[in-house]
Amino acid sequence: QILRARADASDRTHSCEATLRYLDMDLPSLIEIAELLGASLALYALYLILLIVHEAGHCVAGFLLGLRFISVRVGPLQLEQPNVWKWDFRWNAFFKGETRMLLRRLPRRGVWCRYATYILAGPMANLCAGILAVPFSLKVTILSAALTFFIMGSAFMTMANLIPAQSGKSESDGMKLWYLLFSRT
Repeated sequence: QILRARADASDRTHSCEATLRYLDMDLPSLIEIAELLGASLALYALYLILLIVHEAGHCVAGFLLGLRFISVRVGPLQLEQPNVWKWDFRWNAFFKGETRMLLRRLPRRGVWCRYATYILAGPMANLCAGILAVPFSLKVTILSAALTFFIMGSAFMTMANLIPAQSGKSESDGMKLWYLLFSRT
């Protein structure tokens, strides 16, 4: 047993040495990894900002149209009706955005128009935010590049959300509009 324990310890030592040799990187490699990680986090932060603008568009339109707030999700963070915050650690939750609002009462007319306005408010919020950022991006400042990415992201988010698409249980705003336009009776 003593010999087996010494052999196991020796194997672990060789395994650790091999791992350290494998991970032996010079300083420029570590800097490149840090830069890549920083750029990835910056892109994710930009995506979350675009998602906040989009979902805020739905919320503002919903409140103006008299809809009742149920919940809003931006990435892994969700706010539910009685001011309850939830954190969702599922991988796909980090890229999701969703606003849920319902009619307070069923009006006699205008349900179709209200719902279409509510659906279009998210993509239009992205479009308006991108357009409003253009004059600020034209000045050469440290934020010019970030604003340029914001403008391109806003344009992409607007177009991507208006394409009718479905993934699992999630539907794009374009798909919701498609159903609204072509399943009306």
